Amino acid sequence: MSSNPALADKGKLLYENGAKERDVLACIVCHGHDGEGINTNPRLAGQNRDYIVSSILQFRSRLRENKIMQHVTQNLTNDEIAALVEYISTK
Repeated sequence: MSSNPALADKGKLLYENGAKERDVLACIVCHGHDGEGINTNPRLAGQNRDYIVSSILQFRSRLRENKIMQHVTQNLTNDEIAALVEYISTK
């Protein structure tokens, strides 16, 4: 359960739909409906919140290599990252 349901709802929309107008892909495609991970794409459900934030920021700033994640995160705002993490933490 989220401590901020409104923020989690925003994160859910982004997780499930992305933001096509800004070339942000939906997380659900690679990480699964419940964040369980698909094939070699990692599980997000149950991960530590700080780890998820750190990973997204590292991909966005290109400090961590993964061309898909670098592309997906390059247009995420800090507010969107907070919303995504709030939603993912409910999984």
